[in-house]
Amino acid sequence: MTLLLRTMLALLVLALPVFAQEFRYVSFDVRGCELTFGSGVNARGQIVGFCIDANGNHGFLYDLKSGHSELIDFPGATYTNAADINDRGEVVGRWNDSGGFSHGYCRDVNRDFHVVDPPTSSGCIVSNLPNVAHGINDVGDIVGRCFDAAENEHGFVQWRDGTFELIDYPGSTTSDAWVITNTHKVIGGD
Repeated sequence: MTLLLRTMLALLVLALPVFAQEFRYVSFDVRGCELTFGSGVNARGQIVGFCIDANGNHGFLYDLKSGHSELIDFPGATYTNAADINDRGEVVGRWNDSGGFSHGYCRDVNRDFHVVDPPTSSGCIVSNLPNVAHGINDVGDIVGRCFDAAENEHGFVQWRDGTFELIDYPGSTTSDAWVITNTHKVIGGD
């Protein structure tokens, strides 16, 4: 048994360089913004997040390869953030309307915006609580959170075909869905 243990440890030590990764740190700011906060990145090196300038909060998209950045503002919104981007370039996030109500959105590859709000049949409502689309996978399935009339928080998945499902962690009073993989695994919190 000792020989087996020593052999396994030796193999592990030899394998450590294979598991080690070097990280490359890149500093960037969105032009004209006082604060820049990244929240999502795709395999193409496109980063999304939010930034604040004299006019308020904006979502942004920053391309690491070109250094180009663009603001993402939902049309007519008083507040926009960008939470995630998939490898196709679809962006999801949150926006507030002039009445202070919070909505999710998806910006497609043509830069057209689509509202991601819970259907009334889900039990969630659109209100001033932060409904948001947090994540999107490469096929276009979207995850996020919404609130019911009693202000209970629920995670959700909006499948690419438009089907909407709540995700509530068993025994928890709050749930939130942050990430969805291409194999439909959802990561969230309660």
